[in-house]
Amino acid sequence: ASNIDAASNATLSDGDAISEWKDLSGAGNNATQASAANQPVLTGQAIVFDGSNDYFQTPLMSYDSNEQSIYAVVELEVAGTGWQYILAPQLDTQYGFGAFAGKFATFYGNGTTWEGDFYANSPETSIIGSTHLLAGIQDGKDKPFINGYSQPSIDDAMDIINPNQITTIGAMQYSGVPSQFWDGQISEILLFNKDLSEQEHIKVQYYLSKKWGLES
Repeated sequence: ASNIDAASNATLSDGDAISEWKDLSGAGNNATQASAANQPVLTGQAIVFDGSNDYFQTPLMSYDSNEQSIYAVVELEVAGTGWQYILAPQLDTQYGFGAFAGKFATFYGNGTTWEGDFYANSPETSIIGSTHLLAGIQDGKDKPFINGYSQPSIDDAMDIINPNQITTIGAMQYSGVPSQFWDGQISEILLFNKDLSEQEHIKVQYYLSKKWGLES
């Protein structure tokens, strides 16, 4: 969140409520929140979500296929007993990306039913209290990564990306009512409408780990 306003945060100050997180790709998919009561706050170089009602939404985003790659630099500050979403689509049985009971979790569906389970990825890894680089590559399989390490994928055939849908940041809104809110920091999100190659994936993870000081 070092460039929320596309001007290196020149228009923002620490503690400001954030109404818009600009899309730096040039595609115009800015994440917005018009309601002051639901706006997260800038703290340092992270956007802090309060875990009770803060979230953003993107406009309708078009996908060329059922592929996507998600990268997020986050810190969960307070764990819930169930799901807390970093990203979720508008429609049910598509995908979820966030935490379950304080541990990194992803799951995917085929547009009608969910595949796999709804619990933390294996091995269960807490993301509470420190910054983590999380990733999920979807190409018909669920391929999650945490801090550069791959976790077991789910190999079921899946077709999860509706060609046009809204994405929610910091919550889920499958039923039209936001819930299961993220309680903590989000420093950066990169969302690609393709399955990144291994070399592309390595480059993105290297870039984010260097930028945010996550090298081991």
